Amino acid sequence: MISDTSILWLLPIIFMIHDFEEIVPITGWMSKNKEYISKRVPARFLGRVDRLSSLTTSQFSAAVGVLFIIFSISTFLAYEFQFYPLYIVLSLGLFLHAFMHIGASIYLRRWTPGAATSLVLLIPYGLLSIDYFIRNDLLHFPSLLIYIVLVAVLFAPLLMFLHFIGRKLSRPESR
Repeated sequence: MISDTSILWLLPIIFMIHDFEEIVPITGWMSKNKEYISKRVPARFLGRVDRLSSLTTSQFSAAVGVLFIIFSISTFLAYEFQFYPLYIVLSLGLFLHAFMHIGASIYLRRWTPGAATSLVLLIPYGLLSIDYFIRNDLLHFPSLLIYIVLVAVLFAPLLMFLHFIGRKLSRPESR
């Protein structure tokens, strides 16, 4: 059986393993698949496809680095001070994010960066962390719904902010 301490500290580790699966192939994958994706997604999402395809590896990595710091701080606060709200939001956000990767792969009918670790790591870890929250009386059904709504409302603005930060923190690179 895995210890509660390990469950807590696995969050930033699993986040980084998952994001490595995204960081390494994302620019090549997007340039190779942008036209195909643009033909498959509804017109209202084309702007998002353009913004994502314009991110360089260093910009994406900078955004991931900022998020890793947030994940690590939330884990420290949960472990040392039993302050769990941010940790729960990030855990549930990562868990729900896994289904976006899998859904995108199914919708596009091809592998997307992040899909493999979503299936192998994020979903099992998400279930493990939800079990941890319930066992330790940190999460109940009504609060679970509140956290899910919070994640859903904050997810898109957070990603846009992180991509903005990534663009500001990284140096321009040639593609």
